[in-house]
Amino acid sequence: MEVEKLRLTLNKALRAAQQYHGKPCKVCGETLRYRSNKRCVLCKHEMDAAAYQQRKARQQVEHRHEVEAA
Repeated sequence: MEVEKLRLTLNKALRAAQQYHGKPCKVCGETLRYRSNKRCVLCKHEMDAAAYQQRKARQQVEHRHEVEAA
């Protein structure tokens, strides 16, 4: 159990090292950004979530059409 707690703490520290507070985002106003590409963390998260939902919906439609065609 102690190892798991240490692993979670290290992961948190690594994530924090990859982010910084910079200029406010033009879209949402958040200041937390990624060091690698300077993108807003919140906007990136929301874009990824929207893309996931689109992929999921597309897969459901494709699956539905496969079932109807068979």
